[in-house]
Amino acid sequence: MEEYEDYLDRFIKRNKVHILCCKECGYEMLIIISKAGTLCDLYRIVEMELDNKDFELYVNYADNFKNKIENNNTLIKDFLIELRNVHNNEPVYPLPKPVVYKLWLKDK
Repeated sequence: MEEYEDYLDRFIKRNKVHILCCKECGYEMLIIISKAGTLCDLYRIVEMELDNKDFELYVNYADNFKNKIENNNTLIKDFLIELRNVHNNEPVYPLPKPVVYKLWLKDK
């Protein structure tokens, strides 16, 4: 079992991104998505988890939901570069914990 856990840990750290989607009400869900995925994939995963299509994702809450994340074919790895460099969005937890980015979810 330890070998499996080691493999799983390496796989998730190497190929996946952890995104914490939060709502104003305090609801949070952790999404794990491939770095090779797109923002369309992210929206689709959230849609399946919520069983709801009427939502939008935002970079942060502090700016009153002004920086909407577009539902397009931008690669997740490129979006994360923009998230860090343009929006100064830092991971939620300090190293050596897994890197988790926080995004905001708002119903339409």
